[in-house]
Amino acid sequence: RPEAFRTSFRDLAPGQSRSLLLPVTGACDPQHAAAVNAWAVTAGGARADWSRRVSFLAASRRQIGLRADGLLADWSNPHLIHIGPLGAARRDAPGSNPDVPGDLSAEGSVIWDDKALHLLLVVTDDVHRNERQDASLWDGDSIQLGFARDPGREGVECCEISVGLGTAGPQAWIHRNFGGCATGAGRFPLMVRRQGTRTTYELAIPWELLGIDHPVAGLWLGLGLVLNESDSGKRGWLGWHQGIATDKNPALYGQIVLTQ
Repeated sequence: RPEAFRTSFRDLAPGQSRSLLLPVTGACDPQHAAAVNAWAVTAGGARADWSRRVSFLAASRRQIGLRADGLLADWSNPHLIHIGPLGAARRDAPGSNPDVPGDLSAEGSVIWDDKALHLLLVVTDDVHRNERQDASLWDGDSIQLGFARDPGREGVECCEISVGLGTAGPQAWIHRNFGGCATGAGRFPLMVRRQGTRTTYELAIPWELLGIDHPVAGLWLGLGLVLNESDSGKRGWLGWHQGIATDKNPALYGQIVLTQ
C-alpha cells in the first residue's frame, strides 16, 4: 500500500525503547514478501531509516511435544506453505518439469509448543532418488531448511539443515548453526516416509537447537525452505522464498510468526 502509517513516540526518555503497533488490514500472502520502509524523526530533526522485506505465515500453538510420528490429524493449521512451479526459487533438474502436474510440488505447515518447532511437509514427486548421506544429503531428493532469529536482516547468523531419505535412511544434517548450537548429525525427532509418489517429512526441532530458551507468541523467525530434486543425478530445486539454494542469504528467507 502506498500510503504511510504514522504514529508518535512522544515522552520517550533517553535510553528507553517502546514498541509501536501498526495494524495491517487485509489478507497477507505468506508466499510472497512485501517491502517495508520505516523512518523515525525526532523533534530536533534527526532521522533514522529502516528497510526490510517481510512476509507473514502464522504458526499455531499445539501441544505435541518432542515427537514426529506421522499422525497428521495433529496438524489442523489453516496456514499452509505451498511450493510449486511459480515459487520464488526454481531451477529444473534434467528430466524434471514442475509445470507438469505430479512432477514436483509440496504443501506443509508449521506449528509449535514449549519444546519444539514442528514442521510437516508432504512432497509430491514422481521419482525419488537420493544416493547420498550425512553432509551431502542435500545433493539428492531432499529438503533444506534455514532459520534466522533476526528475519529480513542482512549478514545475520542462521541455522541450515538438510533432511532426506538417503542411503543411511531417514536423516538430518545441520550444516551451520548459531554460535554455541550443535552442528553435524541432527539428533532430533524426525520422520521421512515414502508412499507411492509422496514423501512425508515431519520434524520436531527443539528450541535449544536454535538457541531459543523461551518461545512465546509473537516471536518472529526467518524460515527458508527448498525442495531438492535429482531424478537424473543433477540437482534442481523449488523454493519457498529464497536464500538457501544459491546465495545463502537469510535476509531472503520467508518469515513465520508464532501465534496462540
